[in-house]
Amino acid sequence: MDDIGMSALAAGLANCFQRLLKMRRRWIYPQNGEPYEVTQDHIQAPRGPMVYGDLPSYQSPIDGRWIDGRVARKEDLARNNCRPWEGMAQEKKEAVRREGYEQQRLDRKLDAQINKSWAQLSERSKRILSDF
Repeated sequence: MDDIGMSALAAGLANCFQRLLKMRRRWIYPQNGEPYEVTQDHIQAPRGPMVYGDLPSYQSPIDGRWIDGRVARKEDLARNNCRPWEGMAQEKKEAVRREGYEQQRLDRKLDAQINKSWAQLSERSKRILSDF
């Protein structure tokens, strides 16, 4: 086959391929719906994970240190015994929860002191107190 025949064959194949592309149809098959046809130049939205940028830098209102990013913010909150603001209703719940923990801590401390004091009493004092 000579050069003219090869170029004619290549042109014919290219023409055939172009017609095939024009006839080709694209469909999207969503998981929870009916499939639908889209154009050849349709670009589907990315399916990968979304990436969020880091937080802007700021000066900590608690201790004045410079906070640069999420990790530094988390460390700043932990260092100063703070938590992120979640609204007044949640803050009230958290205050009640922390008050309950504080009361339990004080009760344990009081019980330990009572047990220590009881152990230091003489047997006579223990008998007298036991009669009440």
